[in-house]
Amino acid sequence: MWVRALEEGVGRVMPGRYAIEGIAVSGHGPTLVLVDEECAPLGPALMWSARTGRGEGSYYVSRMAYLAREFPGVYRRARWVMGAPEFLCACLTGRVGMISPSAAFDGVVWSEDEVRGAGLVWEKCPPFVRSGERWGVVRGEVAARWGLPSGVPVYAGGTDFFMALLGCGVVTEGEVCDRAGTSEGLNWAVRESVAGEGVRCLPHVVEGLWNVGVVFGFSGRMFEWFRGLSGQGGRGYVEMMEEIRGFWEREGEGWLGRRGPFFFPAGHRGEVWDFTHGVFWGFGVEHGRVEMAAAVVEALGMAVQDAWGVLRRYGCGADRVVMCGGQAKNGVWVQVRADMLGVRVVVPAVRDAELVGDACCAWKGAGMFGSLAEAAKGLVRYEAEVVPDERWRAWWEEAGRRYGEEWERVRRVL
Repeated sequence: MWVRALEEGVGRVMPGRYAIEGIAVSGHGPTLVLVDEECAPLGPALMWSARTGRGEGSYYVSRMAYLAREFPGVYRRARWVMGAPEFLCACLTGRVGMISPSAAFDGVVWSEDEVRGAGLVWEKCPPFVRSGERWGVVRGEVAARWGLPSGVPVYAGGTDFFMALLGCGVVTEGEVCDRAGTSEGLNWAVRESVAGEGVRCLPHVVEGLWNVGVVFGFSGRMFEWFRGLSGQGGRGYVEMMEEIRGFWEREGEGWLGRRGPFFFPAGHRGEVWDFTHGVFWGFGVEHGRVEMAAAVVEALGMAVQDAWGVLRRYGCGADRVVMCGGQAKNGVWVQVRADMLGVRVVVPAVRDAELVGDACCAWKGAGMFGSLAEAAKGLVRYEAEVVPDERWRAWWEEAGRRYGEEWERVRRVL
């Protein structure tokens, strides 16, 4: 499926419209796939969303162990274990590798000690390739099949969220990115590592920086789930958000003082807001589709407020957030986000910022820029800046207080 999607994408670009001078590949992680000597997959990929736990330092070793335990025969036959973008790069060039932005990040992918300590085979782990490094060139048979010029260079991108940081231009200390797609997280660039409850701190794609993240998984997927559940799969996101915003306008204080409905997406708040289980609370016969939708969006807002509060407690003083991803294409939701956070929200010209991050890697690899940070500063453009509406800011502060109080009551019952 990944190869077919890449082939279709190249096909849309190629017919006389653009001259392809390089390809950079990124993708979701920590996805893993087992392949043979020819890089042919031996079974389905273990997707990033699968729950397998996490190793001591690596995001991948526990997933390798899961594959070895659950599919021992396939694991034994596998020559290589690799991620999604690495698989595509190998298909294009014939070279195997595993992308890591820097030596500081290597252990987050894997280390020989951790792999061997888990009883796994280190020789199945490809060598590291750095983001922005030239991976190789498109093989002749691939170029002929896809109609590409011979010898097109391929450059290493990286995991999607790191490419989004580049594509948002969040490459300087103190800047914050809200990557809002199927899953979501607030990411803050800092000089020193931060350790503590509620945050994930990883080396940034830009050397010398760290990325402090507060993750709330499946936020976009939860809204999509509700669209399907409520029979609104054919309605646009903007239309639904305008309806919800209008409902809040009409209800005003009445919504804040209600006894229901509330939506609580998880029974706990740990390192991640878990949106895979939830409960509607206080739902009555007088409530309908719009009240349920408003409750779901309010819950998403509470996750955003909570994440922002966590970053503030660790010293984040940013006065703006760069928002990207599918949710950034909805102007109403961007305004709501600014109102929730109480800071400016800036939207890049290319909302799917991962693509611009890939371009940064390709241009750096081709020698057009000296570093990934320099490439981001040269390529990223911003299209809109949304300022918070103070009236709605106060509304969201009160909504957060009452939501928290109701959750404490519900938690005692549950």
